[in-house]
Amino acid sequence: MNNTPNNAEPLHGGVNVAIPKNPKREYNAIDVAFAWICFVFGYLFCRVFPVVASPFGGFLFIISIFASTTIVLKAKGVKIGVLPAVMALVAVAFSASLILSSNSFLYWLAYVFALCTYCYFVVSACGNTVKKGFSGLIAADYFNAMFAYPFTSVKCAFEAAFSGKAAKTSGKAVLKVLGGVFVALVPTLIVGLLLSYDKGFNELMGKIFDFNFGDIFSHIFSILFGLLIGTYAFGLYISSLDKKSFGAVTAESCEEGTKKMRIAPALSVAAACVPMLFIYVVFFISQWKYYVSGFTGVLPEEFSYAEYAREGFFQLCTVAFINLAVIICISLFMRRKTEKAPVLLKVLTIVYSVFTLVLISTALSKMFMYIESYGLTQKRVYSTCMMLVLAVLFVLLILKQFVPKIATVAFSLVASLALFAVLALGNVDGIIASYNVDRYIDGSLPTVDIEAMDDLGDAAVPELVRLAKYLDEKNGTNIAEGKNPNSDVLYGELVCSLQASAEGMSKEPTEKRDFFEEFFAFNVPALKAEKALAEIGLLK
Repeated sequence: MNNTPNNAEPLHGGVNVAIPKNPKREYNAIDVAFAWICFVFGYLFCRVFPVVASPFGGFLFIISIFASTTIVLKAKGVKIGVLPAVMALVAVAFSASLILSSNSFLYWLAYVFALCTYCYFVVSACGNTVKKGFSGLIAADYFNAMFAYPFTSVKCAFEAAFSGKAAKTSGKAVLKVLGGVFVALVPTLIVGLLLSYDKGFNELMGKIFDFNFGDIFSHIFSILFGLLIGTYAFGLYISSLDKKSFGAVTAESCEEGTKKMRIAPALSVAAACVPMLFIYVVFFISQWKYYVSGFTGVLPEEFSYAEYAREGFFQLCTVAFINLAVIICISLFMRRKTEKAPVLLKVLTIVYSVFTLVLISTALSKMFMYIESYGLTQKRVYSTCMMLVLAVLFVLLILKQFVPKIATVAFSLVASLALFAVLALGNVDGIIASYNVDRYIDGSLPTVDIEAMDDLGDAAVPELVRLAKYLDEKNGTNIAEGKNPNSDVLYGELVCSLQASAEGMSKEPTEKRDFFEEFFAFNVPALKAEKALAEIGLLK
């Protein structure tokens, strides 16, 4: 029987030599360099926040983190697979919406998606996915990448940054300098205040230190918070390389968890679903004319177009999410004898999905009636896109009952990303504005909602200028003069809108902005808007 302790190994002559359980990790030059890069990225992350105010800065930031991390991983000998490479390219492509549009909502969606996908990219590139390939467990991969891997090695960033003899020496030197500056700060301020009575001293100090204390504190905050962001990013990197997965979701844990949840007898599930399905049938019969009117284009007398479309949309969302929750619960809790889905589960999934698709089709028809009468807005476009995504999801659920190998989560993600690509990269605000102006010019739209067009930001300005040119040519007016001889309400609102846009672009900002803030705020729609306003003489 071997009585050698776990942390000892018998060597020559039976002598036990202790071996540490957790040997300290050694960092090479690449790790040290990347640790400092992560700290810099943390600082830059804070400087471009919020991304709505610094869209170009956010775009450059996304490109930088993906490019530098790819170089580092390749230098470490990591073979990046096809899927992580594709997801990285998709994230970078979507982040282009930060400069191609002026839509703050899409800014946030694209930026957050890119950051989350960066975490997934690092983990998956190092071969740490829950399941190989584009599986239905990709949501678990995103969860692990954002919430498990970074915190497993959260202290490694400072260990790596100050590893090695030279780094330790320089690190101690930096700490000594910072300590001296901190000690000298209070007496220096006191002496400065005592000498501030002299006018010449004040003027000279004002010329030497022409800065805003608010900017200083902003940079200090960016440095301190950036250190936390840096430790997060480097922890993600080290955990992915070392394949540390403490607290991570695994394929085995997912499978074991779902098996334990299957406790409901099939008869009980059927009994729970029948009353709900009966209510749906009765509801569809009672509201048949109400729903069919959406396809015939006839508006019910008791509704306006806005009420008709909104009610249909909110009804759809509520019922769709309830039905989706019911399908998920049935799939998770229904007891089954084999791994294959029982016939009852398939039938219930198909029935619920079909009912939901009927609601989606009617809601879409109502929305199209609304758009035909009043034109496009951001909310109408977003609502339509959401309904299309839901439709794709329930179609996939139906197909899965006939082709079980379909990864519904993965394909739903692909469908959502494809539709988001159209919104993010297609200048949707410009398309909305162009659609409304085109329909007004061809006479199919009675007026243009200028207030709603203003909500589109700089992307709508070129189309408003086109509308102004059309009205000037039609009425013999000149919008640059700001006159409205015909007392036309639309023309008056248009003049106010374009003048406000021109004033906003030509007016000096109330707060002093440095070169980088101005540079990071660049986007293409603003450039096009300035050019369009200059063409009609409202901007020089």
